Amino acid sequence: MAKFAQHDAVVKFDNASDTLQDVSTSIQSVTMDMTVNGGQFHTLGDRWADSLEGGIMGTVTVNFYDDTSATSFAGYMREWLLHASNKAGVRSMQIQKPDGTSGSTQFDFEVRAGGSVQLVNATAGAGDPQTLSVTLNIDGPVTETTIA
Repeated sequence: MAKFAQHDAVVKFDNASDTLQDVSTSIQSVTMDMTVNGGQFHTLGDRWADSLEGGIMGTVTVNFYDDTSATSFAGYMREWLLHASNKAGVRSMQIQKPDGTSGSTQFDFEVRAGGSVQLVNATAGAGDPQTLSVTLNIDGPVTETTIA
C-alpha cells in the first residue's frame, strides 16, 4: 500500500467567481473531520444496546499565513468574510492528496463560514510569520474521486 508524506496536499478554494484557485502555498495545515451522529438505546428485557446511524457533519480547519495578497487563502477569507457584497453563502473547496497527480485522492465539497474565524494574530517581539486559523462547516455531501 502506498504511503505519502503528511506535507503532501493541494488545497483549492473558490475565488468568488466560481473558479477554484490553488492556495496551497499560503496554507500551513488543513484538516477535514467528519462526524457521524449515532444513537444508542435499550429495550426492556435486553441488556445489550442497539444503535442507529444518523446524519453526517463535517468541518474543515485551515491554518494559513497572513499576507496582503488578494489571491492567497488569507485574501479570499478577507474578501468572503468582511466585504458586504460577498458575505455568507457557500464557497467551493477541493483537497487533493498527496499531490493532484494521477492516482491522487480528490475531495470536492462546499463550505460555509460558521465556526471559529481568526483574522489577526500578532505577538510583540515574535519573529515568526503571522498564522491565522478558520474552521469552516461542510455544506452538503463530500465527493471523493481518484484523479485519472
